This record gives sequence, C-alpha cells and structure tokens, in this order.
Amino acid sequence: THTYNNVTATGNQANKGGVFYISGGTVKITNSKLTENTASGSNGHGGAICATKNVLTLEGCTITGNTAKVGGGVHAASGFTADEATQITQNTDSADGTSTDNVYPAA
Repeated sequence: THTYNNVTATGNQANKGGVFYISGGTVKITNSKLTENTASGSNGHGGAICATKNVLTLEGCTITGNTAKVGGGVHAASGFTADEATQITQNTDSADGTSTDNVYPAA
C-alpha cells in the first residue's frame, strides 16, 4: 500500500490525473486538498485523480474545482472508496458540455 498524507495541489495539469495518475496497486490518500487541477489530454480522465486497475481509498480529502473530459474530480475504474469526511464537489466534466461530474463512474 502506498499512502500519501497532507498533499496540497493546486493548478496542476496533465493528460490524465491532474495530480495523481495511478495504475495498479493499492493507494490511500489522506487529509489532502486537491483543487483547480486539470486533465487536459484527448482522453483527459480525472481532473485530480485518475486511478486504473487498483484500489483507491480517500480519507479526509477535499477535491474541488477540478476539470477533465471524464471524471471532473476522480476517475476510478474500480475499487474506489471515500470516507464521510471526504468532500468531492464542484468539479467539471466536459464530455457532455458543462455538467458537474465529481466521480466517474459514480461511486
């Protein structure tokens, strides 16, 4: 298990996962604030986090104001959980225009 604690990331840009692109393994992100990040590639998945083929757990995180083509806040292919203290809000998914899409697929 890889654990990331107290990460603050604002204004980052990547093709997938504006802050984290995770492919495989078990990852836990705790007490972190990921805001105003962008996944801008043609497959722009996960404005803050793109997680594929893994287990992703969020605890006490704030993920807000991020933008992606799919999964404005988090794009999680499988194994995604978030505790009640985690707030994933006001993220934008541009795949269908201007809809708000905080987690894809919906958890």
